[in-house]
Amino acid sequence: MLKRLMNWISSIGKRRSLGVEITDQAIKLTEMIMHGSRPPRIHNFRIEPLPPQSIDDGRILDPDQVARTLKQAISAEGWGGMKVHAVIPSQTLLVRFLKFPDLPMQSLSKVVAFEVKHNIHMPFEEPLFDFVKLNGTMEQKASAKGSHNESFTWNNLELGT
Repeated sequence: MLKRLMNWISSIGKRRSLGVEITDQAIKLTEMIMHGSRPPRIHNFRIEPLPPQSIDDGRILDPDQVARTLKQAISAEGWGGMKVHAVIPSQTLLVRFLKFPDLPMQSLSKVVAFEVKHNIHMPFEEPLFDFVKLNGTMEQKASAKGSHNESFTWNNLELGT
């Protein structure tokens, strides 16, 4: 209890975030604190071992056990209510750069979902995906370069499970 109180007091006025890396053997957590323009610093860390065969070659075989271990580690340190940055094993992550016309986000979301389902071949069956707009809108691009371009680059991240 005292440790939680000290962690809370020391983080007043600072931005906190939690880094999470899940490997075959352990869940690794690092609490980072940023204060103003100072460089970020490691405030706390924890390594929670996983039981054998919970994860094998980056694939979660026992999701309930992995979730219990993660919850146990987070509650033991009193971490909660902060941004989380997760590390994803590279064999389960694909990055694709696609070009689309400037579309409203709702329409773009539908186009990306269609592309993922029908036109992008992936080594896993049911990918989780997200996308990020790399360039500005058509108007921002035109004013920045003094020309008008019909097509822009978008980033599509497909996360496989």
